[in-house]
Amino acid sequence: MLKIHLQIEKIDYETCMEELLPKLMESWSKKQTPSDLENFVLQLGANAVPAAKSVLSYMDVDQRDQIMVRMIGKHEEKLTEKANRSLEKRIPGAVKIGGLLAEDQEGAKVGLTARDVSVDYAKLLEAPAIKNAVEQMGLLKGPAKLALQMGANLSPDVMEKMGVTLLNSEAVKPKLLGVLSDALAQAGLAVTLSDLMVENV
Repeated sequence: MLKIHLQIEKIDYETCMEELLPKLMESWSKKQTPSDLENFVLQLGANAVPAAKSVLSYMDVDQRDQIMVRMIGKHEEKLTEKANRSLEKRIPGAVKIGGLLAEDQEGAKVGLTARDVSVDYAKLLEAPAIKNAVEQMGLLKGPAKLALQMGANLSPDVMEKMGVTLLNSEAVKPKLLGVLSDALAQAGLAVTLSDLMVENV
C-alpha cells in the first residue's frame, strides 16, 4: 500500500463550506441525539451555509483550518467514495484511495494525506496522460516498462519501489497532481495542490 502526502497551496474555504456543510447536516439530521451546536445549525436550515460563510469571514486562517480538518474528518468516508469515483473516470482501475486524512499543521496549510492507496501500474501506464508523460521523458524503457506492466512477475517490494519512483518523478507527478486535484474537487474539497510525495508504507 502507498501513502500520498498532498501539499496544499490554497483552500477555497467558502466553496468547501458550501459543499461539505449540507452533507454534514444530512448526517446530523439522522442522529437520535445531535449536539446543541448540531441542533442549532439544523434549525437554521437553508440559512446555515450563508451564516457559516459569514462567520468564516471573521476568523483567521488557523481557525478556518481547524474547521476544515474537523469537517474532512467527519465526512472522510463519503469524501473518499466520491474521490474514488472521479479517479475511476479519469484513470479506470488504476488508483484507489482507502481514506483521506486531514491534519492541522501549526504555521502551515492543512496537511492532507491519501492513505491505503492501491495502484494497478499496468492500468496506470495505459492512462493517456500518464502514458504520454512516461514516453516523452523516456522514464521506462524495455525491461523496466515491461516489468511494471507485467507486475505479477515481480515481488511486491520491488514493484512498489519502482512504482514509487515513477509516481514521484517530475514527469508523472504533475499529471498525478492534476488527476488528484480534480478528484478532490469532485468530492467537495476546493483546494489547490502544489506538490505531492508518494511513499511506500
